[in-house]
This record gives sequence, C-alpha cells and structure tokens, in this order.
Amino acid sequence: MALTSAGFVKMSLTAFPGTTAAAIFVPGCNFRCPYCEAGEFVDPSPDTRLIPVPDLLRDIERRRTMLGGVCLTGGEPLIHEDIGVIVDAIRSLGLMVKLDTNGAFPRRLKVLHLDFIAMDIKTAPWHYDRVAPDADDRLEHDIMTSIRYIQESGIPHEFRTVLAPGIVTPDDIEVIAGLLKPDDSLSLIRYRPGKRLEPGFPDKPYPEDLEREMLEVARRKCKSVRLKSA
Repeated sequence: MALTSAGFVKMSLTAFPGTTAAAIFVPGCNFRCPYCEAGEFVDPSPDTRLIPVPDLLRDIERRRTMLGGVCLTGGEPLIHEDIGVIVDAIRSLGLMVKLDTNGAFPRRLKVLHLDFIAMDIKTAPWHYDRVAPDADDRLEHDIMTSIRYIQESGIPHEFRTVLAPGIVTPDDIEVIAGLLKPDDSLSLIRYRPGKRLEPGFPDKPYPEDLEREMLEVARRKCKSVRLKSA
C-alpha cells in the first residue's frame, strides 16, 4: 500500500521527546484496538482531512528552521511499504524522524533510518487477539522480533502500554516488563474514556489502586517506568 496522503499537525511539543516536531498521521492500521483515539486514521472516511504527501513535505521544508524533527504516527506507519521514502525525504532536510509503531512489521522497521522509536506493547504477545482480528503465532513472533531489534539497535526508544480495561491485566504487565531490559523505558498510559474506535468500549478506567499495582509490578523488573495520563 503506497502512502499518498496523511493527516498533519504543523507543530507539537509532545510528539517527539525533547524536540519541537511536526506530526504526520499516517492512515490505515492492521490492528483494531477498541480504545484507539485515532479511529479517523485507522479507518479514514471521506470527511477525514488528509493532505497529499508532496504538500506535507513542502510545508515541512518551509518550516524546517523551526523544527527539530518529524513524528510519524497513525494509524500504523509501517503498513505502507514505501514509508522509507518519506523517512529519507525528511532526513534529507536535516530533521530527525521519530516513529510510533505497533511492532507488527519488524522487517520494514529494520531498514529505516530513525532517530527515535516508540513502540506500543498492547498486552502479552500471545494475547494480541484482543486488539488484532487476524492475530496468530506469526504476529506474536513479529512483536517479539521488533522488541529485540529496538533494544539492540542503539536507537533511542521507549515502550508504551495503555492500561485499557480487559486488554491488559497485571499478569500481562508482568509479562511485558519481563520482556524489557532493566534500562529500557516503559510508559504506562492511563486509559481515559472518550472518543474511541469501538463506541461500546468500557467507560470506566481501571481503579487508581489497580493502576498503581500495575506500576509496581512493572518496576520490579524495569527501572525506568512511569505512569502518565494520555
């Protein structure tokens, strides 16, 4: 699938840690996380505002002196086979590139020239049927492969898990933390009700005491863990 157009935020102070960045919201995703806040990019409708990629790149070039980098998010950027062309075009402007990914495409991930990677670990790798309708043993293998590659790549990175009710449990958090190295960074993101891909997803987040329990579970195995709001 070729990337022809995408959503665009001209400037963000939060999309790329420590860097003023533009954000490109890439349409399409192989997952269907029921709690996803970016449903308009998972399943774009005719009303979704998408801008042709050449126009995005021209805008970024005009603003490059005000930017330190660009965040590629989505959706899932790696669903597009030609995403590397976009990465290289941005880097040719002297800007850094951060990728937000679900980790399902390790072969595409490995060939990109990136400056920061943020990977969402949704739940224990063998429980991805909770977020991916076509989950199988291959997906579990790909998730594990992406985690290992990111850890060994030398590229600055973080792992993230949304504390979505029924998707991730304390047992899953223990598994996730066990996959990480002691110096890996893990952000546990509080789930908060609102606009979701699946309107019937639970309105209530986990109780705060259960969130804190999951935080402590993760900290037993990973030193750099934080609990933060979405």
